[in-house]
Amino acid sequence: MADTFYFGDYWPRPAVGQTFTLDYGTGADGLNLKSVYSNSGDDKVFLIDDYHGGQWRDQWVINYYHERGVLETADLYPKKSYQFWVDKRTTAFQSGYEIPWGGTQKIGDVIDQELRISFWKSTFFEFPTTGRQVVKFVNRYANFTTADGKNQYRDVLEVTYDQTFGDKTAGNRGWYAKDYGLIQLTWRSNGNDVGNPMVATVSFT
Repeated sequence: MADTFYFGDYWPRPAVGQTFTLDYGTGADGLNLKSVYSNSGDDKVFLIDDYHGGQWRDQWVINYYHERGVLETADLYPKKSYQFWVDKRTTAFQSGYEIPWGGTQKIGDVIDQELRISFWKSTFFEFPTTGRQVVKFVNRYANFTTADGKNQYRDVLEVTYDQTFGDKTAGNRGWYAKDYGLIQLTWRSNGNDVGNPMVATVSFT
């Protein structure tokens, strides 16, 4: 394998009108967790809808091919009770301060970037809060067997991310298989792994 890689190649890229689902099963809280990927229509911006216990929780808007790599430009959430003029509440980021995930990288790289929520791009009312995201490219495996011993993948990246807003830092240690995405994860809190790995069941529709 080449020393460098493009991180966008390790995220699902469903065609327009298709979905790609990563179902992580039941978590420690007894509720199912899954992520559903879809194509916004331009083969560049993809949408990730997260479901927790069968309820829609949020949607990430991610540009896979920004000049700075894979970039999360906005997050959508259930609207507040008073936000009658929208279907979903948008939290968007200032240009230059979006959530970075990585571009052309090598193992050992670290991305450490300030995040800034945009008051003007977000649904009223969002405070113009600042945060930080740290992404570390930990390892790369030519062949990888998931923690449950049931699935094998080729060309898998081990990556950690820790995102901080206020006094809370959370993230995960993820294993990304080329073309399949986040096939296994372990949650992180305050820079430490928490709990057991969760293995995804992959499906296409």
